[in-house]
Amino acid sequence: MELTPEDTIRDLRTLLIEALPKFEFCRKNLFDYSLETITIPEADVTLDDFVIGLIWNELADGDQIPARAVIERSHFSADLTSEEINIIAILMMVGWV
Repeated sequence: MELTPEDTIRDLRTLLIEALPKFEFCRKNLFDYSLETITIPEADVTLDDFVIGLIWNELADGDQIPARAVIERSHFSADLTSEEINIIAILMMVGWV
């Protein structure tokens, strides 16, 4: 089975949201987060952006519209430590077993 980038992001978001309540003693508010996917002109993509895919459009007369990039910009409001990130990643992995 082949997943599209959008399907993969949707599945990862589901795993993340289901893993958060299992992190029992986190000192930060893990439920203060933003899930956001945006579409921007390809020329505006930065090195920090997580690109899900590119969209190319062609007009009826054959002219090309500049490519647009689909960017994942979800984030937690609090800065998480690498230990907290690793715990969440482990909870995401064991959550589907």
